[in-house]
Amino acid sequence: MARTYTAEVGGVEYKGDTAPAKDQFESLHIAMRTGLVAHLRDEPSEMALVAMMGGLTYDDVKRLVQLLVSNRIQRAEDSVPVAENLFGDNIQDYYVLIGRAVQENLGNFWKLHRPNTKPVAVEPKQ
Repeated sequence: MARTYTAEVGGVEYKGDTAPAKDQFESLHIAMRTGLVAHLRDEPSEMALVAMMGGLTYDDVKRLVQLLVSNRIQRAEDSVPVAENLFGDNIQDYYVLIGRAVQENLGNFWKLHRPNTKPVAVEPKQ
């Protein structure tokens, strides 16, 4: 079930819906394969987010857009669907928005991280 979220990028608010589990599954695989998943834990700066997205292959970026952005995110003020041409001379903001979509869809990955309070191996009884 999709969850609605908002993101502000470049002074503009966008609204989006999270992707279905099937699309999140493929997106998580891309994020794990490329190392992007390591950056989901903390809130990176916009510069770090753009640099991190720039480290992905163009094919991976386009696939993440298909899975998490296309037909899922709109500009809030007028419901215009998000695409590259919406950002004009500020194309870096498109990368930021893609990164925010990745965070919204895959951020729960870090719920897997919990302290290990018990030993993994059990000592055999004698």
